[in-house]
Amino acid sequence: MYTADAHLVRARALLQSDGVAGRGEIESAIADGERFVQLSGAHSRQPTVHELRAEFARLAGDEAGRVRELSEAARLFALLGAARQVERLAREVGR
Repeated sequence: MYTADAHLVRARALLQSDGVAGRGEIESAIADGERFVQLSGAHSRQPTVHELRAEFARLAGDEAGRVRELSEAARLFALLGAARQVERLAREVGR
């Protein structure tokens, strides 16, 4: 689980520092994070994967992709019973 977190934190840092210019590294970090989420069974981290993809889509100007990924993150948070996260994402989709 910690390895997944490390990759996801790295992806977030790259998104904030490099934006779409770091596309390859960002995509790799997100993919690695998701792989470790699946391998470790830390499914509570899967919504974060979708949030990171949504942020990448936003930076790339892909509004439909951003909304799709945020909606999937909200769906997964709802399955986890994380109502506040669902509400937060609903507000974000409305932006």
